[in-house]
Amino acid sequence: MEIKIAEYSGYCFGVKKALKLTEEIIKKYNGDNRKIFTLGSIINNPGVTKKLAKKGIITVEKAEEIEKNSIFIIRSHGMPPDLVNKIRELKEVEIIDATCPFVKKTQTSASNLAKEGCFVVIIGNKNHPEVLGIKGYISNKKYMIVENEEDIEN
Repeated sequence: MEIKIAEYSGYCFGVKKALKLTEEIIKKYNGDNRKIFTLGSIINNPGVTKKLAKKGIITVEKAEEIEKNSIFIIRSHGMPPDLVNKIRELKEVEIIDATCPFVKKTQTSASNLAKEGCFVVIIGNKNHPEVLGIKGYISNKKYMIVENEEDIEN
C-alpha cells in the first residue's frame, strides 16, 4: 500500500505562528510564578491543548477564571476587542496576541467597512471564536452571520 500526503497538509501558517509564540512565552516565563492563561484553546486541536497544559498553559472558558497579574495569550482565532480590553482592565494581565495574521486582516476589514457605514456579512459558524471575534470589530452593529442558505433567504 502506498500512502500519499497532501502537498498542503499540516498546520497553516497562522497556527504555526501561534504555537511558536506560545512556546516562546512558556520558555520566557518559566519559573516566573505567574500563570499563563488562554480563553479557549490556542488552536482547535485537543492533543496540542493537552501538551500545552502539561507545560503550564491554563485554558479557561470564562474571562472571570483568568487570575490577576498573570499572562494572557489571545488564541489564534482572535477575540473581540471589548473582551480583550475588559480582561486587560479587570485582571491587570500582560496580554500576548497570538491572533493569526489572516484573521487580523479580516478583523481590520470588518472594522473599516463598519466605519464606512457598510453592512457586513460574515460567513461561518455563529458560535465559532473567529466569527465572534470578527463580529466584535463591527462598531456600527450592522452585520449578519450566514451559516447556511436559509440565512441568506431570511
